[in-house]
Amino acid sequence: MKFLVLLFALPFSVFAQAQKVSPEISKKIESIKKYSPLLGEWEGKYFIKSAPDELIEIMAKDGSDKTGIGIKIILKEKSTEVYFKYTSESDWEKSDANIQVVPDKLGWHVYLTREGGNWLERIWLSIARTKEKTGALTVTRTVHNWYNTENSGAPDHYYTFGAGELKKI
Repeated sequence: MKFLVLLFALPFSVFAQAQKVSPEISKKIESIKKYSPLLGEWEGKYFIKSAPDELIEIMAKDGSDKTGIGIKIILKEKSTEVYFKYTSESDWEKSDANIQVVPDKLGWHVYLTREGGNWLERIWLSIARTKEKTGALTVTRTVHNWYNTENSGAPDHYYTFGAGELKKI
């Protein structure tokens, strides 16, 4: 019987503990709520942390493994634009993907989708504001390519994962 009472009381005990928020955390939450709106231009770069070996080799040849991939996100009231800069010498390339923005309490997420009949690409950008005008960025990209022939040597699909930082300019 004591076991049943303990088992019944345990979830309430955990719930009560979870409700206690230190004054320091409460202060930080209040300061985050006062941040300026996300709208505007955010620019930065990210570095690929995980990808197929072939892609890592290509990046090493063009130098983007050392310089990172530039990214610019322009958040407007009714639309969003995303640009990539693959090398330090290249120009900004505007993404032609379908773009969806998902705001959250500490930042936002951008979901880019592109399809071309026998291939598709999905990019998920997740930005967490670490300061009012700074965001930590994670990038997940998945590509499926069914155009490959058996002898092409190209993968049917691959993924990349990257991390970086954005600044509001």
